[in-house]
Amino acid sequence: MICIFEDEEHYLKELSKNNIEQLKNMKSQEEGIGYYYTRDPFTGTKALVGEYTLNGHFKDIHLLKLDNEFLYKELLELGKIKEKDLKDMVKISFSIKNNEIEILEVSQGERTAKAAIKMSIDFVEDEILTIAESLDRIREVRISPKFLEKLEVENAKSKTSRTVDESFKNLYLDGLKKNLKRLLFWADAYKVNIFEAYEG
Repeated sequence: MICIFEDEEHYLKELSKNNIEQLKNMKSQEEGIGYYYTRDPFTGTKALVGEYTLNGHFKDIHLLKLDNEFLYKELLELGKIKEKDLKDMVKISFSIKNNEIEILEVSQGERTAKAAIKMSIDFVEDEILTIAESLDRIREVRISPKFLEKLEVENAKSKTSRTVDESFKNLYLDGLKKNLKRLLFWADAYKVNIFEAYEG
């Protein structure tokens, strides 16, 4: 079952707090330690999201490219391999010893409902999932009434949008609607194919 956070603000706060605590608990005599998601768990975009620490200082995972470009590229490739193996976005915890990456844990990554919808489409385009697998996967996503209610409120606000903040929400809603429409199109086409195969 995919873990979906209903309240995105709560999600961001808890995600950061819990992951930092995990790093603190795991850190012992390691040279470095960190975690990252292979895709943005908030938006679903293809970007590493996470943190790492060297000498006790927490940094954004992207800054590892400046500290050690070789290790950063290794994490990128590792993420691609694990995504293909598990056919999903993953969270990877790791340590750095003697300039080498050691995997501590690989698990299914938490995500918002919007991220889950976008990923279900991107995984098809990336040839990680088939359309049938993607549609089956999205059935596991339980979009709560609270999320839908929030979506309706934001949609109503966007119709009279004038501020930059409201315009940003407009783009958020447009992207979500576009992805939902694409999934519905796939579902309709898939049903037709199944029906034709049965009739044949």
